[in-house]
Amino acid sequence: MLAEEHPYIVALLNNTKNYTCTGVIIDHRRVLTSGTCIDTVPTYVVVGSAIAGQRTKGNNIFNVAYTKAHEDYSFEVNQRNQNVTRMHSNIALVFTVELTLLYFTEAAILSNYFESELRNKKLHATGFGEIDKRVTVLQHQRYRQVACTNPKWYYCICGRESGKTYDQYFGEGAPVFYKNEVIGISAFPTGLLKLKNDERYNVFTVISPYLPWIKKTQSNEVRAYRLNSSGVARSSLYFVTVLLVGIKLIVFQYCALLLCPGIAFAVFVT
Repeated sequence: MLAEEHPYIVALLNNTKNYTCTGVIIDHRRVLTSGTCIDTVPTYVVVGSAIAGQRTKGNNIFNVAYTKAHEDYSFEVNQRNQNVTRMHSNIALVFTVELTLLYFTEAAILSNYFESELRNKKLHATGFGEIDKRVTVLQHQRYRQVACTNPKWYYCICGRESGKTYDQYFGEGAPVFYKNEVIGISAFPTGLLKLKNDERYNVFTVISPYLPWIKKTQSNEVRAYRLNSSGVARSSLYFVTVLLVGIKLIVFQYCALLLCPGIAFAVFVT
């Protein structure tokens, strides 16, 4: 089963719980996907399920807090023929509200292979897609790496399909594997692109150049969490201090009315 083999692959849903894209868990609250997948911000992340969509319920659905595309993200389309003329840093992160994704699964292994090291390699992409109008399931497709047709698709490799294994397009934003490591993210749904000889292929953003950026966002998250935690601690201490002072003032006033100034003074100065 694909869900058992790749438990860290997740589905991204919109506010009506319809499937929009695929992603992959990389730590306790971050999901790696393509930049185009957050042009419309997802609302939910579905974890640990081979089926995604409106039927998804229970503990395996998480709310999205916010998203972050790479600062150099660019995806330019020719409006006349809908060809992508330029693509750069097509990679993004989805952050869940809950910091509990790794309670349900392990994180994916991110590789540091560069484009030149992946020539002619056998790759495979695994992601979600519809098999009919009502059911969205996890699917996969195998590729062999080939040269890309557009030199303005930066930090990308392309893959020619090795035998068709699907009925409809699937897997935009899905992880692309070499052996058991994630080497890239699918820029387009599987099955969408064709070569002149009608062979189907796809474009993958290689993740190795972006590993420092991914690590940096993690460090920023940890720093923000620590600052927030210390702020909460300071607020709690302030609240307790104010509460104690209030209690002492009440006791002082009460004892003053009962003509016990000695006790009131002792309580007030403690």
